[in-house]
Amino acid sequence: MYNLLLVDDEKSILDGLYYNIDWNELEIRDVFRAADVPSALEILGSHHIDIVITDIRMPGTDGLTLCDRILKLNSYTKIIILSGYKDFDYAQRAINIKVFRYVLKPLEYEALKLIVAEALSEIKQDLQQSFIVEEAKKKIDQIRPFIQERYLNLWLEKGMEAPWKTSGALAETGLDIYPGDYGFFVTIKVDEWISQPVNSSIVNIALKDLSFQLLCENCRTITYHSMTDSYNLLFLSQDRGWLNLLFKQIVDRLEFFQLSITESLGCTVSIFWDFPVELAKIGEAYQGISERIRRRIGMLSGGILGPEADDKKQSSELKTLLKRPSLLTLLSTFQREKLTGRIAEIFKELRQPEYQTQDNILQTYHAVTGTLISDSLQRNVRINQWGKNYKEFFEASNTLISLEVFEDLCYGAINQYMDYIANMQLTQNRKVVEKIKYMIEEQISSDISVSSLSRAFNYNSNYLSRIFKLETGTALQDYIIQVRIEKAKALLAQGERVSDVSAKVGYENFPHFSRIFKKVVGVSPKQYQVNFTG
Repeated sequence: MYNLLLVDDEKSILDGLYYNIDWNELEIRDVFRAADVPSALEILGSHHIDIVITDIRMPGTDGLTLCDRILKLNSYTKIIILSGYKDFDYAQRAINIKVFRYVLKPLEYEALKLIVAEALSEIKQDLQQSFIVEEAKKKIDQIRPFIQERYLNLWLEKGMEAPWKTSGALAETGLDIYPGDYGFFVTIKVDEWISQPVNSSIVNIALKDLSFQLLCENCRTITYHSMTDSYNLLFLSQDRGWLNLLFKQIVDRLEFFQLSITESLGCTVSIFWDFPVELAKIGEAYQGISERIRRRIGMLSGGILGPEADDKKQSSELKTLLKRPSLLTLLSTFQREKLTGRIAEIFKELRQPEYQTQDNILQTYHAVTGTLISDSLQRNVRINQWGKNYKEFFEASNTLISLEVFEDLCYGAINQYMDYIANMQLTQNRKVVEKIKYMIEEQISSDISVSSLSRAFNYNSNYLSRIFKLETGTALQDYIIQVRIEKAKALLAQGERVSDVSAKVGYENFPHFSRIFKKVVGVSPKQYQVNFTG
């Protein structure tokens, strides 16, 4: 069914058009009338109008101005102009703004009815064509990911002519790649599934989300799941200087990225990266990473490997210092047991005769102190706040001390730092918990919840609940209920209406309040009030 709008400043003409044509025969459901342009525009703004029949001359604004505004609102609306003037200029303007028909008064109702029927027929054709186009777009959108993957496969895996030379083909894929781009790869290879394997499409989406959150949120990134089952992130920019800065930032964050993949997807992964190159060399860079992945099949997993990682290392270098997650990752995520265990591994290797070199001792010293200093700076904590007993240890490395003393100093410095941070965190947590309690008391009549509190304090809701329970022994949600019920009991004891009490303690839904109250207190709010007041 369709809607029609009649516009004419002469009431007799308007009523004649309205009453003397059986619009229902033309599948027109509603017929609206307007005596001037403002009224017509108001109707057009509040209803979907398919056909407009309008006079050309009206007080204030002429019909052609109205037509122009109608077509800007909806290009599918069909406009029929009725004019009492044989004015070529009006007719020409009407043609220019693409009105459906320009006819002269007087016009028989049956003739107008036929013109409206033609307009409706054209509307149906337009809608059909629009539907076909939209359906085609939907189908293209559905298959576009497959087109993109095939294109990337042909380019990166099979050496098809590069995209900057076939820009037309590239545009059809919708890939966000342009001539003049520079880029670099970060490639993720799943080494082992700790939990149930996840579908590759889900992995691809998860990696892109993690990349956005942890590596870069404001750059062009293309994901590609290769034929050899590696997951590739291609970072692109036309600004080489900016991309180089981004590259350094991303490489520094890869350990946290790797750890997040393990925690989110339940798998161990190795990560490979290469330096930024111009677009012409992207395929070559990808092939280089693929070759490195092939060479490492069956070898130690869990690494983060740049181009230099393939160079043969001297047999005397400490392998435990290269293990992942790194010392800094273990410290920053506060995994004390794993961190001290890693230190034990390092010194076990360091005690073997072939590894007892001055270079290895210095490397270990700088790895431990550098880790402590880096984490301390990130937390905005000065070393002299926690490391007074280790001042000499941080000021100079004395390689003449025994390995036993050196190991004790490392353990001591790490444990003292972690104890200090733990106590500092406890103090901060205690302050946060006190503020939470105060806010709950002050806003108990509002819709306060764990979610609203987490937003107010800028904490993750799970983390906020955890520190609250550690401090109080009570879950945050349970504490909110306790405060509400205690407040309700006090108000009921004062004789206030039960429904009023419900609203004053933050329960808009009275039956819900009654159920919670009875569950906690053992009797209904009304019964509690009767029992208390006698």
